[in-house]
Amino acid sequence: MTKAKASEFDGVEKFDIVRDEKTNAIIDPNFERSVLKQCRYDFSEEEIKELTKEMVTSSKEVDRLNNALASIKAQYKADIAAAEGVVKSARNKIHDGFEYRDMRCGELFDRKTGIAVQVRLADGIVHGQRKLDSDEMLLKLDTSERKDKAGRQAMEEGE
Repeated sequence: MTKAKASEFDGVEKFDIVRDEKTNAIIDPNFERSVLKQCRYDFSEEEIKELTKEMVTSSKEVDRLNNALASIKAQYKADIAAAEGVVKSARNKIHDGFEYRDMRCGELFDRKTGIAVQVRLADGIVHGQRKLDSDEMLLKLDTSERKDKAGRQAMEEGE
């Protein structure tokens, strides 16, 4: 056991403190009371090793979480962009009042005027017109057997 003198503080009565030689802890306190006070504490080498391990482990966890956050941010950014695209498309359709769609249409040929009229099959509305090309201006001959038979009968009757 070692004795230490409390002589480094001015105005403090000198007294003897008995300490354990291994731990340096006070063995025989003669204090009036016990109080909590913030005091400097120097870490032991073992505590520093443990703190270093804790720091490395936590640092790796921070890196993992930051990577996960970046991934989640990227996914949310893509989701937001997709939702904004839907909003923009709907806004444009509402503003314009129409959109272009592929719709089945029938064409009526007027060979006298050289015009093909396009009619939407779904609702019968005339969609547009265009000029007939040279092949379309020619009449197509129906060579089906029925008409061919009728033509032969007409010819035989005419004889």
